[in-house]
Amino acid sequence: MSILSLRIRIIAIAVVVLLIIVYLVMSATFHNGYDHSVIAIDDDERIPLWYPHQLVKWCPGGGGLHVDLNDWRDFTSGTLPSFVNAPILWKRQNSQAPRVELENIIQVNFSTNVVVGVSEMKEDGNGVRMAKPQRRFFLFAYGMKEIRFYSDESIYLSDCAKYGIDGRNLKTFEDCYAAFVSSEEKLGFYDILKYPTVAEVTVSDILPLLFIVPAWVVCLICLLSDTYGYRKECLTHCRDK
Repeated sequence: MSILSLRIRIIAIAVVVLLIIVYLVMSATFHNGYDHSVIAIDDDERIPLWYPHQLVKWCPGGGGLHVDLNDWRDFTSGTLPSFVNAPILWKRQNSQAPRVELENIIQVNFSTNVVVGVSEMKEDGNGVRMAKPQRRFFLFAYGMKEIRFYSDESIYLSDCAKYGIDGRNLKTFEDCYAAFVSSEEKLGFYDILKYPTVAEVTVSDILPLLFIVPAWVVCLICLLSDTYGYRKECLTHCRDK
C-alpha cells in the first residue's frame, strides 16, 4: 500500500469519526433543548408550550408533587457568564417574553399559542394559607403579560372559544406528558439535523465542538506524521537490506 493511499484512508476514517461526534453533539443539543427536553432538572417532568413557557411537574423543597406553569429561562440561566447562554443562531423572536408563574395546576388543555385549565389556590392574597384550597379557571395566551383567572365558568369558556380552544376538554398533566413523550420518540435523524435552523442555538451548545475539533485536528496530524515516519523507516530498512 502506498503512503498516499494510506493517508487517504486515515483521513477518510478521521472524517467519519468527526461527523459521528458532531452528530452526537447535535443530538445532545436537540434532546436537551427547550423544544424537546422531557425533563427540566434531575427528573422533573416537563412539557414545552411556546418559548419560553412550560409546564413542569416537580417537588420543591421536599413538598408534595405539583404542576406549575413557569419559565424555561429560569432553569437554564444558572451561574455561567451571560455570553455562554447568548444565542448565536436563529434568535427566538419572543425571547423578551414576560415571566409568569402559576402553581398547583390540576388540569390543562393547550395549543401552540394558548394554555387553559384549572389551578388550585392554597393561599390568599396576603400569602396566608387557606383552610380549604380554592380552584379557579385560568387562561394564558401568546402576547399576554399575565395570566387571566376566572370564577365564572361561562366567561372562561367564552374566552377559550375566542382562542380556538375547548375549555371543557381538560386533561391531567400525566396524560399530556405521555402524549408529549410519545411524540418525541417518533422524531429521528432528519429532525436532529434541521434543529439548529429552527431553534435557538447558544454558545454553550457548541462549546463541546470548540474542544473536540481542535483535538481531532491534532490527532489527525499526529496519525499522519506517525504514518509517514513509519513508512519512511520501512523504506530505509528495505534499502539497507
